[in-house]
Amino acid sequence: IAPRFLGADIMAGGDGVELSEEAMELSEVSKTVKGAGFTYSSLSCVGKSIGSIQVLERYLHLRHIDLSKNAIQDATPLCQLAHVLSLNLASNAISSISCWTEKDLQHLLFLDLSDNKLTALPKLHMPVLRTADFSKNEIATCSAFGGHSILTSLRLSENKLESVQGLVNMPVLETLELGQNSLASLDGLQALPSLLTLNISKNSFAVLDGPWRETPKLSHLDASANSLTDTKAFLPLARLTKLRKLEVAGAPLEEQDGINIRLEVLIVHGDLAAINGEEVTPEEKDEAKALNEKRIEEEAERVRAEEEARLAAEAGGDAAAEE
Repeated sequence: IAPRFLGADIMAGGDGVELSEEAMELSEVSKTVKGAGFTYSSLSCVGKSIGSIQVLERYLHLRHIDLSKNAIQDATPLCQLAHVLSLNLASNAISSISCWTEKDLQHLLFLDLSDNKLTALPKLHMPVLRTADFSKNEIATCSAFGGHSILTSLRLSENKLESVQGLVNMPVLETLELGQNSLASLDGLQALPSLLTLNISKNSFAVLDGPWRETPKLSHLDASANSLTDTKAFLPLARLTKLRKLEVAGAPLEEQDGINIRLEVLIVHGDLAAINGEEVTPEEKDEAKALNEKRIEEEAERVRAEEEARLAAEAGGDAAAEE
C-alpha cells in the first residue's frame, strides 16, 4: 500500500483548513494503474471545512474523490490526478474550473459541482465525461460550453440562466435539467437527438414552444410552475410525437373556471400516458376526444352562421340599391 502523507496546518483568513491525512478517509485498496503495487483508490472528506487541497497532488492513484460540503475555492491541484473516475465537489466555493485543461482529468466519468459559485458553464474538456451536475450555482451563460460528444446527463437547475445559447451538439445526452432559472424561451437549443427527459419547471414560459425538431426522442417534459395562462400554450406539444409524460401543474391556467388541464392537453396530444404524475385513463381520452369534436362542431356552426349573416346582409343591400 502506498504511504500516506501528513500536513495538518490551519489556513489563515478563515478560508478553511488544509486537507491532511488525519482528515482523509482513504479506502478501496487496489492495484496501481501500472500494476506495480497497491494503493488506496478512494478518498472521502465530507463536511470538514477543508479549504486547501494541495496535498492531493501526491495521491496520484486516486480514482474516486468526495470532497463535498467544504470550503474549497481552488480546484487546481486536481489537475495532477490523471486517473480520477468520479469527482464530487458539491457545496464548496469554487467560482471557476478554467484551470482544468484538455490534458487534465482524461478519465473522469462523473462530475458534481453543484452548489458552488460558478457564473458560467465552461467548455468541458474531459473526453469521457458521462454526467455533470452544475445545479445551484450562479450560472448566467452557457455560451462558452459548445456541447460534448459523450455526456448523457447535464443538470443546470437553480441557476440564473435567461438563455440556453450554447447548449448544443450533445448527440447522446438523455437528461437535461433547466428548472428554476429565468427562462422564457428555448431558442438556441440544438442537436440533441437522443434527449429523453427535459426539465424546464419553475421558469417563465408562457407557451410550451421550442426547437422540438432538435429533440425528436423527447418522451418526458416537466414544465410545471410556469406562466401558462392560455390553453393555446399546449399547441406546440403536438410536434413532440414521442412525448408520453408531461408535468404542467402549478400554472395560472389551473385557477381558471371551467378549465380541465388534463383534457386540454389530451386534445393536443392524445398519446400521453401520464399527466402531472397521474396515469391517463381511457375514459379521459374518450372525454377529451368528445370535447374536441364538440368544439369543432360549434366552430363550424359559428362559421356557418356568420356566413349566412353576411350573405343576408349583402342581399338586403342589393335589394335596397335596386329600389
